[in-house]
Amino acid sequence: MITEDQDIQFGGKLTFQEYRKGNAPVGRKIIFCGVFLGLVSNFFLNLRSTSWLPSLFYALFFALCILIGCCILMYVEYFVIYKIDREIRQERRFLIRNEGVQVRTADSEAFYQWSNFRSIRNNKKLYILYRSVIKGIIIPKRFFQNEKQQKEFEKLILEKLHDQVRQNFL
Repeated sequence: MITEDQDIQFGGKLTFQEYRKGNAPVGRKIIFCGVFLGLVSNFFLNLRSTSWLPSLFYALFFALCILIGCCILMYVEYFVIYKIDREIRQERRFLIRNEGVQVRTADSEAFYQWSNFRSIRNNKKLYILYRSVIKGIIIPKRFFQNEKQQKEFEKLILEKLHDQVRQNFL
């Protein structure tokens, strides 16, 4: 349990790579659906006019084209959003408290209670605290002032979030 004078404070600016990596799980789901639907539909459409083996090769080629196209489109979409939305590029300050997470930028301030988070992801460089299936707070690990502060943050997350929410964290 942390007290008010022990609140964890850190911050920084989100880079394009961090923004893209933070949104990658959602993008992967969209790309997977597009490739799968393209593969199956193309296979069955070609199956009417050719045997199953050429039909499978056409479908795999078409799915590969869809995969490459979707990856390019997702990258461009993230790039455009990052460049247009100046709030994403603003310095953000985080204040982690017993009650929840406060996020401040030059233009806005938001407070999220721990009960607002439905899941969390942790990788080498980022924490992503999800409030819904696609909306999350991206916290780069480089924002922390030192490793001790990062460990305190991890300890608080494990303490505050329910077991089903922290499964992806460990």
